[in-house]
Amino acid sequence: GVGKFLETGGANSPGACMSCPFGKFSNVTGVSMCEKCGVGAHSAVASATTDKFCTCNAGWTLANTSCETCKHGKYKTLSGSTECSSCPLGSSSPPGSDVDEDCRCNLPEGYTGPNGGPCSCMAGYTSAGAACTQCALGSFKSFSGPQVCSICPRN
Repeated sequence: GVGKFLETGGANSPGACMSCPFGKFSNVTGVSMCEKCGVGAHSAVASATTDKFCTCNAGWTLANTSCETCKHGKYKTLSGSTECSSCPLGSSSPPGSDVDEDCRCNLPEGYTGPNGGPCSCMAGYTSAGAACTQCALGSFKSFSGPQVCSICPRN
């Protein structure tokens, strides 16, 4: 039947037919092998009878009728046909990213951020306005974030 295959001849009962494994399907009877889901896709059920059971892997999204990798600056953590999510502002990821930790801060000097998190001013920098700038002479900041720099204490 559909969703099954038989690799050898000479079978003497329908019980000899095997279910298509996860990631494959068969939509016709009498086949010796099941078809693979398309690139970037898998079937989460055994004995799949059509490619409709195939779904895009994490890091891939549905584009028309096939799966394609999430583009640069995007990621997708779950399988399915949902769209890829954008990395936080100022960060980017390689194509096909499947975790938000693949998003890395890529702003110029003075910025830092946890993988998957937003970019912020690194230690020694402050965001007086929109951009992170170095603390002025005679001031410091020992942690990352948007806070202002502190004036150096007297001796």
